[in-house]
Amino acid sequence: MSVWYPWLYQYGVGGVIFVVSVVLLLRSGALNLRHLPHRFLLGALIAGLLGFAAFHAFWISQAAGA
Repeated sequence: MSVWYPWLYQYGVGGVIFVVSVVLLLRSGALNLRHLPHRFLLGALIAGLLGFAAFHAFWISQAAGA
């Protein structure tokens, strides 16, 4: 389990920072979900974060022999 602690920390703390950033963008009006390009951008950011986390988890599991 100890091989997963860095992953949990990286995506836990990084996820909190990501969510706080998105909330600030929405509150300031810099990200307007009524505009299609903004919705696409938000979707791409979320998909990228989740995709990279999954890819990273896959390689950790392969390296750890889990």
